[in-house]
This record gives sequence, structure tokens and C-alpha cells, in this order.
Amino acid sequence: KRKQNRLPDLLTTRAKMRAITGCHPTESVPVRCITVDSPDGLFLVTKSFIPTHNSSLAKQLAVYAAQHGKRVLYFSREMSDLKIFYRMLAPLTDIPVSHIRYGLDLGRIERSLDAMKQLAELGIFFDTHTTDIEDVRTKTREMIRLEGIDLTIGDYANQFSAAKVRKSANRSDVVAAVWRGWKDIDQEFEIGSLLLAHPTSDYQKQQPSKKPDERQAPYFDQTHESREAGKAVDVGIVLWTELGKGQPGARPATLYIDYQRDEEAGGKIPLVFDGRIMEFHEPRDERAPELAGWD
Repeated sequence: KRKQNRLPDLLTTRAKMRAITGCHPTESVPVRCITVDSPDGLFLVTKSFIPTHNSSLAKQLAVYAAQHGKRVLYFSREMSDLKIFYRMLAPLTDIPVSHIRYGLDLGRIERSLDAMKQLAELGIFFDTHTTDIEDVRTKTREMIRLEGIDLTIGDYANQFSAAKVRKSANRSDVVAAVWRGWKDIDQEFEIGSLLLAHPTSDYQKQQPSKKPDERQAPYFDQTHESREAGKAVDVGIVLWTELGKGQPGARPATLYIDYQRDEEAGGKIPLVFDGRIMEFHEPRDERAPELAGWD
């Protein structure tokens, strides 16, 4: 009330608007992803409202690789190791991620304990603090020596930094250095990598190299990040989740194979995203009858 009385009777045009008055660098610290009151937890930001579930796909591929004998080092700048662990537990227990966070009954606790034992036996190791690509190289070298790592996952490339890039460089130069650095890691240690990135919000302004069609998803080469990645990767894939189709907890999605080094690309894989357990699966009658035959 006291502050309200101090306000002038007539406000200027600028006073009626919110504005950023300062920007100061701070140390990198662990952060927590936000969530919304939606059955599948989906929320969209930026002007283009790009719907993806990159992190869910990354953790799913990490579990699959580990189940087939790979030793996985998972770098995440998107969420904490605990949140990733929750998302790995959900499909093994068929318990929604939100329920794992906020309380379980006795039956679900027993299922969770069994799933934890399964995950503990897998060779998946998390690093949610490393940010610079040179530190990624150092950590990878150490984990190869200690744990025999043969696959690294980076989520997201946009969030990593490259200290060796001059301070006056723009963001595209930094992202390019991150992609090149990850390729150097692969070649130096002879391991595989999966690196995720998010397209910039202005991707629709960029013209794809392919002939335009009815596809809504961006092409792999439509953003600065993807063009830099194309110089480093062997396979470039775009994940696209549809809006306005399916139902909450069962949204159609597609993996577009847009780039393959020295080979013809252009295939696509239809999927369904189950937001309850943060997992992708193939369209099947028993899981999502309304999506059967969806293409």
C-alpha cells in the first residue's frame, strides 16, 4: 500500500511496459525444468511454438544402448540427473513421472525398487555440471579409463560452451566449436556420440535445400546450428511431435532422417509419444487405437 501511494497519478508509456533493465553474468548452477498442469506435461515457448521431446528420446536411447551392452556417459545441460532418473524409471514401472516425484503407494514402491535394480545394473553415468567442450573431452577420457565408456550423449549442444573461441565471436561460432569438439572426441577415443540440439525460433525464415512440401517440421539444414552440425555428424535426424492430433499422453511424432554422410537420406519413422511415462513407441492398436495406421 505504501509503495502504491508513491506512484504518480499519470504513468508514462514506458512505465506501463515491462522491460529488462540489466543483465549480469553469473556462475553456472544446477537448475530445474518447469512443468505445467497438463496430462502429458507439454508446454511450448518461443514464437514458433516448436514441440519436441528431445530429452525423453535421449534417455530412451541411453537405456536401449546400455541394455545392449554399451557403456554410456550422459552429459545433460537440460535437467538434473535425478530428473533423468525419474524419466528412466517411469516406463519400467508404468508409473507417471509426476507420481514418482510426489508420492507412491506400497505396490508402486515395490515396482520402483525392482526398476532401480535394473537401472543400477546398466552402465549409464550422468554428468550434469560440465559445460565446456574441453572439459567434456577430459571427463570422457577419464570415464573411458575408469568405466570403459563407448558412447556419449550430449543434451543440448546449444547449452555447451567453448572457452577457446574468442570472446568477440558470435553464438554460431561457439556452437560450431562445440560440434567440432565432439567430433574430435569421437575420433580421438574411437567411440560413438549422440548430440541433441534445438532449432532456433526463426527456422521458418530459412529456406530448406530440399524442394518445399507439406511437411511442417524444420529440415536439418534450416538453422545455423544444423548447418554447422552437418560438417561434423554422420547422420542428422529431426524429431517432430505433432499438435492437435491423438490425445493427451499419446501424441503422434516423427523421426525424419534428413542427412547421412555419403549416402542418400530422406526416410522417416512414425512414432507415438506417451507423455505419462515420457517414452516413444511405435503406433500400435492396443496402446493408441486412434492412431493406428497414422502416417
